[in-house]
Amino acid sequence: MRNKWIIIFPAILWCLSCQYSTETYKEGKVSYEFVCAPCHGNNAEGLGTLYPNLNHTDYIKINRNNLSCWIKKGIGPDSTNARPTRFSDQVMPPQDKLSTIELCNILNYLNARFWNMEPFTLKEIEDQWSVCQQLKVKSNN
Repeated sequence: MRNKWIIIFPAILWCLSCQYSTETYKEGKVSYEFVCAPCHGNNAEGLGTLYPNLNHTDYIKINRNNLSCWIKKGIGPDSTNARPTRFSDQVMPPQDKLSTIELCNILNYLNARFWNMEPFTLKEIEDQWSVCQQLKVKSNN
């Protein structure tokens, strides 16, 4: 009986370990890989001026309050979200299907990996998006 537990117990531990991950912001990583990585790369390295890398930490820190708006509404020369062309020549399409939680997870994944700022909160993302929606209304008048 005792020999049976020597085999069964490690097998149970192995099965349980497959279901739990200690990886930080795992959901954000999965969302990033699906939504963002096709253009920005798996390591957020970008592709020259076609798709900017997301490692411009100083630029990200200065524009922290714009990030969710840029992602949800897209960025382009004709939008209220225009960015300096030194970062990209390509229009970024809106990712308006992302939920607030998905957006927060993506930003926290990138933050943990590259930016090292305070973590993003759902309230912060909701507040940013509220301001972003008001800008859209003002620009249409």
